[in-house]
Amino acid sequence: MVYTKTLQCTMCGKDMISRTANRLRCMNCKKIYLKKYNKNWLKNPEKLARHKAIEKIYRKNNSESRAKRQKEYSRKNPDRIKAHSLSYRIKIKTACELCGEENNLLHKHHWNYNKPLLFLPYV
Repeated sequence: MVYTKTLQCTMCGKDMISRTANRLRCMNCKKIYLKKYNKNWLKNPEKLARHKAIEKIYRKNNSESRAKRQKEYSRKNPDRIKAHSLSYRIKIKTACELCGEENNLLHKHHWNYNKPLLFLPYV
């Protein structure tokens, strides 16, 4: 039996079901909060520099385990690897659907990895 408890979101006040008693926000409010928090966090140069230094140390100390995980992922998901590698070769210059800004840094969302050249570009 899974423990569940009905709580209220601290931001919007809606009822939500939680497996833990310390959950404060519903999923929609959590997304909004994290987006706002991350935006402010990235503006602080001290925190950003500290994070980059910690990440650099982690990568240096765990290079073998990271390589193992990457090889395992490649072995388990060859269709995804093929789709990603093919989509990287395709140069797309298009405008964002929301703001109209032209940008070379587009994301490519695959909805079917069996058809690697079919993807949705978005900024």
